[in-house]
Amino acid sequence: MRVIQAANTAGVESIVFCLHPSQVLSEFFRDQGVPVVEWTLTTPSIRHGLQFYRDSRKLANEVVRLGVSLVHCQDMPAGFHGSLAGRLAGVPVLCHVRNRHDQISWRDQLFLKPVNRFLFVSKSTWQQFSLAVPESRGRVFYDGLARQDEPSDLERHRAELNREFQIPSDAILIGMTARIHPQKDYATLLRSAAEVMTQHPNAVFLLVGEHSSDEASQRYFNELQALSVELGVQDCIRFTGFRKDVKTLLHLFDIYVFSTNYEGFPLASLEAMACGKPVVATAVDGLVEQIENGKTGLLVPHKDHQALARSLVGLIDNPELATKLGTAARRSVETRFSDDLFRDRVTDLYRSYRPKN
Repeated sequence: MRVIQAANTAGVESIVFCLHPSQVLSEFFRDQGVPVVEWTLTTPSIRHGLQFYRDSRKLANEVVRLGVSLVHCQDMPAGFHGSLAGRLAGVPVLCHVRNRHDQISWRDQLFLKPVNRFLFVSKSTWQQFSLAVPESRGRVFYDGLARQDEPSDLERHRAELNREFQIPSDAILIGMTARIHPQKDYATLLRSAAEVMTQHPNAVFLLVGEHSSDEASQRYFNELQALSVELGVQDCIRFTGFRKDVKTLLHLFDIYVFSTNYEGFPLASLEAMACGKPVVATAVDGLVEQIENGKTGLLVPHKDHQALARSLVGLIDNPELATKLGTAARRSVETRFSDDLFRDRVTDLYRSYRPKN
């Protein structure tokens, strides 16, 4: 586990607990001139509770030595590992909850008790959280996003993409950007693609996401490839793997689709909205709060490939509606989910915990 010690705009120092080793995040903070402290904690355990307490006490001493005023755990697993150290240091502990956690054992709940306040990325995430959190201890905290400006040489990028993936110049490009993982419902998207192709054979589905980072992702990717052959849609499906140019790709899509099984408050769909793209997404969890159906995008029932296909065909057949939804989506991000609003909320939150002289 890595622990990142960082300064923020409120002038209050915080510690961000990263459950997975993140060299990229460490380098980002260092590039910004922010000191980075790495620390290792044992996994919380009742059987080995004394060792976990000792490790947490050592980290608490470091928190005190650094003069840290607030511990902010960047996700629920991080709070599970690090919240005790914060409380032992005598400072407030915040914990972000970024995804659905509807099954948390009593043992795991025990190690979340030191958290002072939970920050949920959506109302749904709070409602489905296995640990009962009262109003005094919880808050909905929507993520924010920076403005997504369109590249000046968009036509060149589209031509290059067409050559790289053998996409016809007149193709209707439907894209999804998300890791290839069982959490994402790519299977329903492939089944909807089979129906879309019967009416619009020039549609191409560009599926952008890493699929080799772990065994579950690789296995799911193999299943999807087999399914595309079974459905006869392999010629209209393009799996790109990991890409560094996702922001550019979003601007190249005619329609953005987000088929998923569960989410907290996904940034992938929010980025597409910020690009002014019409979004068709599964009506689950935080997506229902992010997208206003029929106004800033279209929502379809979970695992309903026919409804998904109807929505996609409807946007292809009605470009004016697609443009209208995309424009409204961008405006919604700018007014409700901008990075400025998020920064102000974080600043106000941190200031509310500033020690009083």
